[in-house]
Amino acid sequence: YWVVGRLGNRGRRKLQVFDPASRDMRVIHQLPRSPHTEQQLRVLRRTSRLDGWPRILDTERCAGEIWVLTDWIWGDSLSSYLHQARRGSKRWPSAHTAWTLFARLAHGVSQFHDFTMCVHGDIKPQNLIVQAEPQRLRLIDFGSAWNEEITRLRETGDGHSVGYAAPELCAGGRATLLVDQFSATV
Repeated sequence: YWVVGRLGNRGRRKLQVFDPASRDMRVIHQLPRSPHTEQQLRVLRRTSRLDGWPRILDTERCAGEIWVLTDWIWGDSLSSYLHQARRGSKRWPSAHTAWTLFARLAHGVSQFHDFTMCVHGDIKPQNLIVQAEPQRLRLIDFGSAWNEEITRLRETGDGHSVGYAAPELCAGGRATLLVDQFSATV
């Protein structure tokens, strides 16, 4: 793999890489060995079976870390897209297009909940990728995703993006699928 760039925040290291064999971009997540990482891998393995969601292509256990290779999701983040639209370099979507994108996102998040029994926990414009063909929003960054039954054990700060976190998350409550519904609606 050829390293193209460094990604990630809050200590979650990621590398954007080019795979010369497939001639496609990928992401290598460099995760510490921990119960949180094992939870994240369980969520990613479940989402890998859903069409249109990031897939785990390979995993490698190194000294104290687990490296996970996933698909690269092409497009601009919704945050970036909206910023460009405010500056006039992108067109605002029509009301019909905005509603269609939201309806597809809501359907996808519902499928994610039904199939994985997990909560994403951090739906916000920075974690939504706008794709042109077909036109849709793709959810990324499953670092805050947890199985609904054990969400009280999530790490402090996960899913607490100011303005997007559901009130029950901010109050330290249990994260259910309602948390993602709240964030997606905002």
